Amino acid sequence: NYFRIFTLQHKKGLETLFDDLYATAGKDNGKKSACGELLYAGDILRGNCTCYLKSFFNLQLTAKCKAGSYAYAAKNSAAGIFGTLKTPVDISSYRNGTVHIWLYVNDVDYLTADMNFELSSSGRSDQDEYEWVISRKSLKSGWNELWLPIRKAFVTGTPDLTGINYFRLFTTKPDTKLEFILDDVYASFKK
Repeated sequence: NYFRIFTLQHKKGLETLFDDLYATAGKDNGKKSACGELLYAGDILRGNCTCYLKSFFNLQLTAKCKAGSYAYAAKNSAAGIFGTLKTPVDISSYRNGTVHIWLYVNDVDYLTADMNFELSSSGRSDQDEYEWVISRKSLKSGWNELWLPIRKAFVTGTPDLTGINYFRLFTTKPDTKLEFILDDVYASFKK
């Protein structure tokens, strides 16, 4: 529960930056994505590339991100974004925890309804899924760090936490100027 970086030779103007720093509940087991990025326990969608995805819709990489080098932006916000993972992810050990996401909204006034985030084990929406409604009133313009409790999700069918293989983020009837970005999706023990 402690982390420290220091120097004995501090010079005026020294700046130390951190990015993508993780503490994990388990070992990484040496697993890597197709592009060589190290994967950690609980990782669902890192956003650094599309190599995790078997298929995706309305999604493009953007350098406007919170973790790593890239995030997933909607090409057309009216359609939402979704994708199927190449390899299902087991987040069953986090069933009493949360799903973490970074969500960017350029201007909350462009939202005319709440946003919805879904995780599924069926490879599609509205079947064997967990769904969270993200109140537009809870969002601010810019980046929003969200912790979505798994036990408080709306459940459709019988989703399998050992085989999460699909995600979707959408809203209904947004203003055409709405931009939204999804980044750094992982399961956590945080409640």
